[in-house]
Amino acid sequence: MFGAGLPPYGAAVKREYDFPVSASGFLIECASRRRKFFSKGLRSCSAECERRLKDRADIAATLAEVGMDEPVSRARKCDVCGGCIPMWENKRKLPSTRRFCSARCKARAAKRRVREEAA
Repeated sequence: MFGAGLPPYGAAVKREYDFPVSASGFLIECASRRRKFFSKGLRSCSAECERRLKDRADIAATLAEVGMDEPVSRARKCDVCGGCIPMWENKRKLPSTRRFCSARCKARAAKRRVREEAA
């Protein structure tokens, strides 16, 4: 009989989770900010994020109780990659006519336009 029904030392044990593991914990996404961080069992990267998540849940519960819908975000989308275009950059508000999220996307659009004109 082998010791207490446990697998022998060095045997491959299948992990039942799909997260990358390190000595600091699991690499997961923060529930509030959607930013990757190493967690030892918490769902948020800081107490402030956990507080923000709880506040958001309280507001959603209050709105549901009253019968209102949550306000819809009107984030502008990049024409090339579909990413969000920020409202502010370098402490200045960006014009609402901006179509690209970065200089890289703007260059990609210019290349596409040149290809379309040549064809």
